[in-house]
Amino acid sequence: MRGRRRRACLPAYAAPVNSTGGNGRPAVTGRPFRHTGATAAAAASRSIGDEHLLALTRNLTSESAKDRERACETICDWVRSFDRREARTLASLLASAAALEQDADCLESELNALGELSATGLFDAEDIAALRRLPRESIRPADVEHLDYLMEEYFPQQREDPTTVTRRPPPSSGPR
Repeated sequence: MRGRRRRACLPAYAAPVNSTGGNGRPAVTGRPFRHTGATAAAAASRSIGDEHLLALTRNLTSESAKDRERACETICDWVRSFDRREARTLASLLASAAALEQDADCLESELNALGELSATGLFDAEDIAALRRLPRESIRPADVEHLDYLMEEYFPQQREDPTTVTRRPPPSSGPR
């Protein structure tokens, strides 16, 4: 891979995208594999595939905080590439990881990735039920906004006044 840079958050076996690197071989980028000339129907059936899903799962459950954060960043980068099964799997893992997370930066990344995934509409409240176990007081004040958004969106019945629940876009994650 001389002369080409690979994004650090990708698994070593990241699949190529539709473009060529000038030598007739596909260029490597940070996106999951897509076949060239895909029809509209094929484009509608998006998926990152089991290999990438397994790699993300491994990284989300890693002992390394850096690996967990990279997995969250990759989920945010690939958010429009997941099918429903993949989004539900990742949402469930992210919610469980957030409920048990000890590292504040990782918790922020996990909540942010869940917020990004929620914009796809591909998972349900039952998929992220583990978030209800996350003690609000254990979250940094700057990160509470992410949790509040998810709780209002998926568990409005837990609010004091359910008539005040409104849909709003997920909180943006500004530069760190």
